[in-house]
Amino acid sequence: MYKGLVFTGYIAALCFALIGVSLIVLILMKNRKEQTGLFKSVRLFSFLILCLSVLYFYFFCREALLGKFSIPVIWRILDYVLCGAVVTSWIRVLSKLSQGRKYAEYAALAIGGTQAVVGAFITAIFGDGYYRILNQAAGSFFTVFEAVLTLVTVILVIRYTVMFLSGEVDVQRKIFCGLNSVLLLLWCINQSVIDVGLYAGRYGVSAWNLKMFDPTAIIMTLMALSTLVYVFREDFSPIYFVSSEKNEYDDDTSADILSTVAEDNHLSVREFETMRLIYEGYSNLEIADELCIALSTVKKHAKNVYSKMGVSGRMDLVHFISEKEKNRLKKSLQ
Repeated sequence: MYKGLVFTGYIAALCFALIGVSLIVLILMKNRKEQTGLFKSVRLFSFLILCLSVLYFYFFCREALLGKFSIPVIWRILDYVLCGAVVTSWIRVLSKLSQGRKYAEYAALAIGGTQAVVGAFITAIFGDGYYRILNQAAGSFFTVFEAVLTLVTVILVIRYTVMFLSGEVDVQRKIFCGLNSVLLLLWCINQSVIDVGLYAGRYGVSAWNLKMFDPTAIIMTLMALSTLVYVFREDFSPIYFVSSEKNEYDDDTSADILSTVAEDNHLSVREFETMRLIYEGYSNLEIADELCIALSTVKKHAKNVYSKMGVSGRMDLVHFISEKEKNRLKKSLQ
């Protein structure tokens, strides 16, 4: 029963992660030129969650289905590398959400890189196929090292999460940032506790045989699901709804259509710029960065744009302009 639940959890994590990565691939196939730093960081985080879910599912299947409990060294090294990469990528996402604080990215690279390198070295030199560290001195060192690194990770994630949430931010971004930060911290702490037990050989050849509750599958599922929802609903969704005929226009024609829409609806210069960036898929925070204005000002301009154009939000605005494009194309073909 317990192994069945774990199996179901990993299947769900794989499905959500795969769908999320597929949506990001769809964005890339749409030739979106204005790939922002936030888009790239979320793309990397989503891909790494998929990779880690695949790896853990592979470990589970080796033990539960094939009865192979020893993990080859190459897979153990990959485990540490991916864990370090996931931590690094999430802190980079927090950095981009907080308007690209460089020191956060440097801290992320230092933490993730150190975890990956030291973990890979210890398991390759001193570890066996069950993650036990046979050398007592190496085991003691790595236990303390991992505890300190986990503490630093917790402090940094909490700090940058609070910094972001304390500002004026969109609800969708608040949910994405807050939920994934909590999940990542739970995962880091849980991994550290399990690792310490593995280093000391407390779980024998398989912790799953002891039927200890391991929330990893649930955490991976929730992180993959929240990232999927965020990619689709909040940050990059307009790309899916732009008419395919848009690619048949050159930049001058597209700009002319947007200018016509702005003129017809009596938009101010700032409202026109806001409308254009919304149409191109920018989030409110990215628009604020692009136009060098406050987030509250962006929201005010966006509200005025929606009111003047008679649309309810981003999706309606994209459909409205896309219909204008279609109508112009039809007239040009007649």
